[in-house]
Amino acid sequence: MEEYKKEQNMFKAHVNEILHSIFFLGVIYSDGLTPDKFLSAEVAESLRQEFPEPFDRFNSHLPKRTPFSILLDMMVRKYETEDNVMKELRDLLKRLKFPHPYNKPGNKTQHIYTLESTQSDYPLTQVCFTFSRNTVRKNFLSLAEKDAVELSEITDFVKQNCNSLIPLEKPKNTAFRICGQDGTVYTGNEEQLEAWKDFYLPERMEMEVIGAIDYFPCDAFGLQLVLLFCEDGKIYAYEDEVLHLVAMNLGDLLQSGMVFPGIETFKLGECFEEPTEEEYSEMMESEEIKAIRESHQTFRETMELELLNTLNEIKQSRNDPLDVQKQKDSKDITSSTEKRVQEIKISCKGNVGNETVPRPCNAVTKWPFSNQDVMRFIPFKSEGGSHTLKNRRQIAL
Repeated sequence: MEEYKKEQNMFKAHVNEILHSIFFLGVIYSDGLTPDKFLSAEVAESLRQEFPEPFDRFNSHLPKRTPFSILLDMMVRKYETEDNVMKELRDLLKRLKFPHPYNKPGNKTQHIYTLESTQSDYPLTQVCFTFSRNTVRKNFLSLAEKDAVELSEITDFVKQNCNSLIPLEKPKNTAFRICGQDGTVYTGNEEQLEAWKDFYLPERMEMEVIGAIDYFPCDAFGLQLVLLFCEDGKIYAYEDEVLHLVAMNLGDLLQSGMVFPGIETFKLGECFEEPTEEEYSEMMESEEIKAIRESHQTFRETMELELLNTLNEIKQSRNDPLDVQKQKDSKDITSSTEKRVQEIKISCKGNVGNETVPRPCNAVTKWPFSNQDVMRFIPFKSEGGSHTLKNRRQIAL
């Protein structure tokens, strides 16, 4: 608020957003705190007059960023350089006098907000909301101690403790947020969950999302590592088409932390690479492949029989006596027609001197395709050209 009073025009939107985020974080658990529980009536009324939106929306609208993320934005805009920003953040933590940071020993039952600046090799800052963390951790470990953990038990636990934060021993200053797939950047994407099960590990494995690590420096979409509990008890983290085996079981994850990059990594589609000769031979002798071969052979034999039957039917139809007679009659008609046409051509010619010329146009011929006489007019034109009227009379005579 001090920074806001100095630069009201610059930071009003930021303070409005910070208050919305803080109020929201206060009520997301069953015994959460509403603004009137941790603000005096006078302060609450003063803030409501200046920033009415957070009071109206914190219980119905999700904030877009964490309080410390917004604070960092303000610091960068005001102090510009990284060194100045880190110095101001350290001074701020001292002035605020926060209790033990979440990754150091403290009151085991405290319900606090924790701001911590990372003062290590990584110039990162982080905000963490911790709620009954040891109780949640203890209950989670009780599941891990079982000989066989059912996926349904994991799913129920995640639903009951959604958005609880559990700090990890490693990587340093890392905590994972308990949530299902709906609490990750892949919410609503059922195909992605099926892809994790089918396209990465050597064998298909059932999996459930147990949490996410937000703002983790990696290649994951949205800088969010998604943690998956596998049916064999192993814990995987998903990073941009790569599954990392980060812990051998849930107990290792909660007590020893996460190994990243993973103990083993599995790339998308890697399980479908070309098998070796031995693997191929073994696969060809499997019961599944044998069944496929038998089914294929039966199909081929059936198709062969149907094809032979069809060919026999075609052959028989060609040898049918009735069809042969029809073909013979058709040929006889064609031959007779051609012969008659030739006779007509010959009969329609006459001699004039040494020339052969057509008969006059009033010649009468027989129509070859019926029993009736048909008048047919033959054009009067010789092969050498038209004749004179005198020649035409001579032809008529």
